[in-house]
Amino acid sequence: MAISYILVSMDSQVEDTPDVNVEPPKRLIVLGSIFMVVWLVGACAVLVTEAFVSLMANDSGRMSNTSHLVFLVLFLGGQVINMLAAIPGGQAIFKMGMRRKQLWRAFFSFLGAGLSMQLAGVLYLVLLVGAS
Repeated sequence: MAISYILVSMDSQVEDTPDVNVEPPKRLIVLGSIFMVVWLVGACAVLVTEAFVSLMANDSGRMSNTSHLVFLVLFLGGQVINMLAAIPGGQAIFKMGMRRKQLWRAFFSFLGAGLSMQLAGVLYLVLLVGAS
């Protein structure tokens, strides 16, 4: 009798708590995976393009090697951080509940940090060399 009471009370506790382990629909998982792959491939293509453009940014020799290195680290580092935004962004598409909000927050934080670094690199270049 005591065992049946324990089992019944355990069942009622399980039913009262929200089920956080609900599997999301397959289409959302596929959509999140596609988002991550497309974002990463696109960001890699932009990174390679930016690398070549950034390396050629000092063809005139108006910047010192140290200044050029600071620009490269800021600009390309920002793009790498933007690439990493794909991971929480893709997972936020198919996660549920509070975890989803945290993943969206992480996605926009990565994106903001990466864009801020790239903007800082461009401003560094413009202020150091001049807009001419």
